[in-house]
Amino acid sequence: MFLYDTHLHTSEASACGKSTAREMVRAYKEAGYTGFAITNHFFHGNSAIDRNNTTWREFVQPYIDAYYEACDEGAKLDFDVIFGIEEGVGDSKEMLCYGIDLDYLIHCEDMKYAHRKEFVDLVHAGGGIVIQAHPFRFAEYMRRYVDPFFDDCDGIEVFNGNNRPQDANEKALNAALSQDRPMILTAGSDCHSCAGISNVGLLLPERVKDANQFVQVLKSGNYELKIK
Repeated sequence: MFLYDTHLHTSEASACGKSTAREMVRAYKEAGYTGFAITNHFFHGNSAIDRNNTTWREFVQPYIDAYYEACDEGAKLDFDVIFGIEEGVGDSKEMLCYGIDLDYLIHCEDMKYAHRKEFVDLVHAGGGIVIQAHPFRFAEYMRRYVDPFFDDCDGIEVFNGNNRPQDANEKALNAALSQDRPMILTAGSDCHSCAGISNVGLLLPERVKDANQFVQVLKSGNYELKIK
């Protein structure tokens, strides 16, 4: 089985990120991971990129650049890197997105204006899937507590390494299992620095070299959650 983290941030594009993409690759490789998905905070999240004085292409490019920096470092170390984003979709809720075609993302400025359902539709149109991140988290940066909404999601992050309160992960798993349709279940560290790696993620039966392959494995359900 091959260990992948599904949720982390780097300093190039997330304001909360403390380590670069290359630094994270080296640290995760040393920690025994096979790969990870970079999910930097996007336009309606804690982005490090100026939203007001850049074009859409200029805004998106640092996300792609961080991904390619990680890919370059990963190629040296035999480490797999997957592109993703974490976007705020209103009411203090966030979604992890995987599998979006990068050229599509560069030209999809409609994401800037999209509300939750519209955003999900745009991600799907670009070949991606959406996973609700830490659905039961309640933190100071959140404006207010709002019950999760799962109707538009493809899956639920049922274990987040940074979740507070501690029972938030248990609530997420119970919610996922109680849905009337199959949901993709993920686990991620929500790591923000090389010092924050927490041995959380997914154990996959095969290596994945890109986001499309990663999405197919998630849809198959043929993997295990690694929650310490």
